[in-house]
Amino acid sequence: MVRAAAGHESPTLAQSPRENSAAGVMKQTATPDAPLPVMPGVRPLSVTEGLVAYRLDLLEVLAPSTELPAPLRVGLSVPAGPGVAQLTLRQSSGDTRVDQLWQDDIMKALPEVEVPAVLAGRAFELELVFEP
Repeated sequence: MVRAAAGHESPTLAQSPRENSAAGVMKQTATPDAPLPVMPGVRPLSVTEGLVAYRLDLLEVLAPSTELPAPLRVGLSVPAGPGVAQLTLRQSSGDTRVDQLWQDDIMKALPEVEVPAVLAGRAFELELVFEP
């Protein structure tokens, strides 16, 4: 790292590309009516990055109440406006009771997940795959 005159560190070519690019990615929150805040040197997330951030946040707060006997694949549809997200079972774990428990756990976790600003006011879908 090279020290700038003000005591701030500036990236060097010795850093990995991931380290250099990670400094420019920041999750921001906005509403559909309010524009994103502009911060010098920080770019807003792309839609793809917003979907990844949303999925990671969901996985972080998800607390499954039971173990899976086999992989489970669920589709998550989030509406653009103030609506309720919907889950679609795409591949059963083989146990309908376990499938329902996992879907209930996902729905309980959703209110705790912050929608990234880039996705605010947009409908989007994700496929969630859980392995035993």
